[in-house]
Amino acid sequence: MWRIVKWLFILVLVLFLGIFIGLPLAASSDPGRKKVEEDLTAALDRRVAIGKLDVGLFFSSIEHNDLAIANPEGYPKADLFKAGALKLEASFRKILDKQIQGSLRGSNLEVLGQRKAGGSNLDGLGGGGGGDSGETPDLHLALELTDSKVTIEDL
Repeated sequence: MWRIVKWLFILVLVLFLGIFIGLPLAASSDPGRKKVEEDLTAALDRRVAIGKLDVGLFFSSIEHNDLAIANPEGYPKADLFKAGALKLEASFRKILDKQIQGSLRGSNLEVLGQRKAGGSNLDGLGGGGGGDSGETPDLHLALELTDSKVTIEDL
């Protein structure tokens, strides 16, 4: 009897570790990165490109390297936002509860705000805004930026 319980415990432990270690590894893979790019592109209503994506164990952190968010149609082909590295450290459990608490660190950031008659390249950012439920998560982030540049220009 104890032998069966022992093997069941080992099986449950392996499945648990497989889920919480395997899923972050899968998300960090090339197909996982492409899926995140697609989801962010749809959510932001802008083309998003990610050079590399690393998801921490137990989804404790998400790091994007060489992240770029394109300008909308009608604006120069320059990117609206570029980041050499952007890392979000937050509790996965809190995210499931619609709370984003933690820190956001970025380096080598460039933001290009452009304005012309009738609007700016920031108009419409976010597409549907808030997803299907219309709820927005509570946001409590410590922000740390290094080597960053913000440019605002009239076209």
